[in-house]
Amino acid sequence: MITILIILAILLLGVLVFIRSKPIIFRKIFLTQKTQANILSIDELSEDVAMQYYSIKYYYPIIQYSYQVNDRTFTVFSKNKSIYRKSSIDSLGEERKDSDFFWRSLKTDEPVNIIYCKFKPSWSLIVF
Repeated sequence: MITILIILAILLLGVLVFIRSKPIIFRKIFLTQKTQANILSIDELSEDVAMQYYSIKYYYPIIQYSYQVNDRTFTVFSKNKSIYRKSSIDSLGEERKDSDFFWRSLKTDEPVNIIYCKFKPSWSLIVF
């Protein structure tokens, strides 16, 4: 009996360690759902970030899109600029090409993949 409890405790500990070390996999399996949305508008904002001796220009998209979940339509903006933000130069110090900025190739009324929270469908992210 004690050996069965010890084995169950070890298995439970293993599952908890797995969930702790792989939170993205846990979220994808249990919390998010994938669907398609239609792009309503695309805009680009930029900001200069001062470094010690120079500044770097960062660009990020403001994309308005709509999608349906359980016969309800949601219209949202891509708000999280830290996920989509890109600098004007790459890691080697070279100027980025337009193809590095995914939102510059998108068009209005084009379908795009998103994930949304199962428990709060108004929370969503564009997936590329």
